[in-house]
Amino acid sequence: MSYIKTQGDLHEKAALKTMGGDAYNLNREAASGMVGHQYPTFDICSSTELASVKSHISQPGQCTTSDIAAYKADFNHMLGWDRAYERGLSPLEQDAERLSSLPGKGFAVPSAINGVGQEGTVNYLKNNSIMRIPDDHVTPVRQAMEQDVRALPENYFLPENPTDEQVQGVLSRIQGTGLSSIETARQMNRQNQTTEQVEGAVKDLAVEGATEAVPEVAVVEQVVNSEEVQQAEEDAVDAAGAKLVATDASQPDQALSQGENPAYETSQSQEDTDGESEGYQYGMGY
Repeated sequence: MSYIKTQGDLHEKAALKTMGGDAYNLNREAASGMVGHQYPTFDICSSTELASVKSHISQPGQCTTSDIAAYKADFNHMLGWDRAYERGLSPLEQDAERLSSLPGKGFAVPSAINGVGQEGTVNYLKNNSIMRIPDDHVTPVRQAMEQDVRALPENYFLPENPTDEQVQGVLSRIQGTGLSSIETARQMNRQNQTTEQVEGAVKDLAVEGATEAVPEVAVVEQVVNSEEVQQAEEDAVDAAGAKLVATDASQPDQALSQGENPAYETSQSQEDTDGESEGYQYGMGY
């Protein structure tokens, strides 16, 4: 499972718990196995709320400028501004059409759109849908978006010169999932550790099974790892090292320090790269 998907799953599960009641995952329960296809805009639905879940974590414990820019784009996407018309339907009309099929399948939808038709559902999407993000990102994103809402109120379906109450109404649609960015990192690290432990246990079982199936393997392993063989190997390495030193000393022009040796630099660079690739990699968004 990728880091991005793991991060997204954590926040969707947290949002389900936070919303409670009859909340369910649109791209699981309602999509009938068509994950990510039938409901591309929203993630969680209930009889009281329709939510899009997003998480952009460049650095746990912070909400960076790039994170905020991504959330702004997500909110605009939820409102339909960067999406295309299809089959003569606007983006929000497409969302309304998808939602209209849910009650017939036995799934709850916000009571405000029950029986109101396409136009009523589109108005609900314009003014009432929710974007849920990591808890510690809510305040900085609201603060950053306030200027945009006041400068371009029409983008948020508000009248010119909106009241403070109308502006706050838009900002209140940004809510937390119930999980912070720091706790996200902790949970992902725990999952990574658990995965590594499971994979290690599986590998050990496989080796143990192979040894039991071919007893000679165990015998060979004992011989190879015997103290006599290990000592012989160490003696050979020491002898080779002494010979190399003598050769380098006799040919100083060909001797290179670690800093001058391209082969060493390449090897060290690879080791650094390999070290950096392990563990939780931040800067992921979902």
